[in-house]
Amino acid sequence: MSVTFRAWLAVLALVGYFVLLGALVGACLWMIFEQKGALAIVFGGAVLLSALLSIDPAAARRARYRAHGAYVTRTSQPELWRVVDELAEAARTRTPDEIVIVAEANAMVWEETRLLGLRQGFRHLAIGLPLLAGLSVNELRAVIGHELGHFSHGHTKMAALTYRATMAMRTTAEDTSGSPVGWLFRGYSRLYLMFAGSVNRAQELEADAAAVRAAGKTATQSGFRKIPALVKAWQDYTETYFELLPYADRTPALLEGFRDYLADPVRAEEFVLDQARLLDAQPRSRFDSHPPMRDRLEAVDQLDVDDHPVDDRPATALLADPEKTVPRLEIALVPDDLGPRASWAEIVEIAGASVAAEKAAILGVHSGPPADAINAVSADHDRDTLVDLVENAMVHVLVRDGLAKHELNWSGPWRVRMINGELFDVTELVAEVVDDPAELPEARQWFTGLVASLQASRVMSTVTSNAVASPPE
Repeated sequence: MSVTFRAWLAVLALVGYFVLLGALVGACLWMIFEQKGALAIVFGGAVLLSALLSIDPAAARRARYRAHGAYVTRTSQPELWRVVDELAEAARTRTPDEIVIVAEANAMVWEETRLLGLRQGFRHLAIGLPLLAGLSVNELRAVIGHELGHFSHGHTKMAALTYRATMAMRTTAEDTSGSPVGWLFRGYSRLYLMFAGSVNRAQELEADAAAVRAAGKTATQSGFRKIPALVKAWQDYTETYFELLPYADRTPALLEGFRDYLADPVRAEEFVLDQARLLDAQPRSRFDSHPPMRDRLEAVDQLDVDDHPVDDRPATALLADPEKTVPRLEIALVPDDLGPRASWAEIVEIAGASVAAEKAAILGVHSGPPADAINAVSADHDRDTLVDLVENAMVHVLVRDGLAKHELNWSGPWRVRMINGELFDVTELVAEVVDDPAELPEARQWFTGLVASLQASRVMSTVTSNAVASPPE
């Protein structure tokens, strides 16, 4: 069965939606004007309103299409817009009306369509900030070229309509979920998606071909492999490190930090492994609009298209003056009450000290000997939490006295480094004390000796520095 024939079937199903809608509207009007009861009027009116809103659900919630992000103009980012114009021309479609940088590891083109996709509308292009950090110029060209390829005039008109209608149907199913007849529209939407699924999967392959024309086979394949891995890496980056921000009252360098995260040897190895592992992790369903990624990569490999010149520059090269532009873009992506901009190293140092002080205070509220405090806290916390509290109480003393500080570690949790250059890791010692508070005197003696040694080391370092700075005449 050809894609064109399937597209016509999907369009007929779309027409059937309006037939169903007309029948429902007619039934509601009959109920309101013929039955004339209060219940009939209220019920019929509610159903009628839901039905009418389903024709253009976007009109009911237009603000939802205003993506949260940094909007870039042709004046501020001429090179980025020039590339998008070029890619749109190559895909034989019109350029998006606006470009927005968003805090998601994805790129997307969408339209504010009318009448379930029958009428075209305002077109948006969203580019994820993580893509600017993790992709090359050619790879980003491939990703954007693919997204624009969905709206290509190279598709049959019916196939292009099917794609727009699919997006509109998904929105309709969401927007009518709480209406009296939401179940009816959701059911019909699922039926339509079954008809449209095979058409959309064929369109994905055509959009992949548009990506190849935009950037070449090599960049298309590498860019497609990286996207799922970037999604996973961005999620870990935000979940692991963004929780520090409230403790530091500082605004981070999002893109620079994510680029450093990806460059860390441990994270870089994970990223390469994830690219291979996530190829086969996609669920399969008759409602899927995408073929399996491995099938798409194989199809790209079979295309008879000359490869493009290599452009391995970071995707940020498409931005005008990235050092000044990126911080301005990031202002729109983070809450405006985080405080002044700071490096991640500074954020970790400030947040680490704050967290250590907070956890030390939990032990400090208990009066009496330290062993009694440990026993009192253990009644409210499990063993691992108690070990963490005691260890942070020790860290707090060192940080407070200027004998240690928290250190950024992109490979995992932060580290505490003492002024002698050694890492402070006493988890095993603290665990022994928690398990047997009788060990506390010996542990306290060891810690007191450590503090004295570090203080002496600092004094010696200060004396030496002063001597070097002011040599005898």
